[in-house]
Amino acid sequence: MGHSSTLDIHALLDRSDEFEARLHQLLGDHHNGTLPLAPRARATVSTSRISTEHASALRLLFRSARGISATALLRSQYEALIRATWLTFSASDREVERLTDSLSSESELAAKNLPSTSEMLRSLDGPAPSALLEPLRQFRAVSWHSLNSYVHAGIHPIARSTTGFPQALAMQVIRNSNGLLHLALRLQASFADQATMDRMAHARDDFEDCSA
Repeated sequence: MGHSSTLDIHALLDRSDEFEARLHQLLGDHHNGTLPLAPRARATVSTSRISTEHASALRLLFRSARGISATALLRSQYEALIRATWLTFSASDREVERLTDSLSSESELAAKNLPSTSEMLRSLDGPAPSALLEPLRQFRAVSWHSLNSYVHAGIHPIARSTTGFPQALAMQVIRNSNGLLHLALRLQASFADQATMDRMAHARDDFEDCSA
């Protein structure tokens, strides 16, 4: 929209809320409805909803000036999206089954033996469309090490707790989160009809000021 430079963090958070609302509106009855019956689709939609929940929580944390916790949550949002994408395109039927079993000590142990995030990402090379895979790769290449620092109380959050959390960094984290949010909702739309998928693919066009 050409006015991203004029947004402060409060305006960006408001625009981000509008963006999420628009995505949910476009998804329509498929948003927060009954999960699909097929195990793979059910696992994918459920996991992508976890990713979108993290996105909403991230913005709430920034609204309450909890930038360090918000940034740590960005990694969880990304990892949930990676897993949802992997469940769609690369996971075996047995791996899907491990994540859709009823929760018990046995199923919890079995789920621990699933691939790591980096292994999931590598397995998507080929099966996943490049429009989805490339942003996920780019995000990891640029952000992974610093996000690890935030999750594990490393040098990045320690420095920010001393000097304060820069607004420019906060705004970049929010935009990155919104970009992942869009991908997660597009993944959910892939289990809807083609018209919904097309609308979701272009949903970011009117919100380029708030999404990376």
